Amino acid sequence: MERGCPTSAAVFARCETPADVQVGVRSAREHGFPLSVRGGGHEWAGRALCHQGLVIDLSPMKRVDVSFDASVATIQGGLLARCCRNKVDSTDPGVAGGGLRRFPK
Repeated sequence: MERGCPTSAAVFARCETPADVQVGVRSAREHGFPLSVRGGGHEWAGRALCHQGLVIDLSPMKRVDVSFDASVATIQGGLLARCCRNKVDSTDPGVAGGGLRRFPK
């Protein structure tokens, strides 16, 4: 159970790859489970949990791919904002997401 939230999930799927996420989504659909997704700690109040359902936990998925030519970063859902900022700050791109907003000078 997450802090501040009286909700408890029936099953957690700790995903390490996009294929793991696909299996989790299909399983929830096939078995009629409510489904929610939990990222890398973004939702501290527990609203990322669904009561008696399947929670897809993305916290192991922390990969960041930066395309400097296209000025695009592809970020997996388990990455914490501060880690994302550390990865892309050296290139000085604009970053927005969650509570993190940073734009070029």
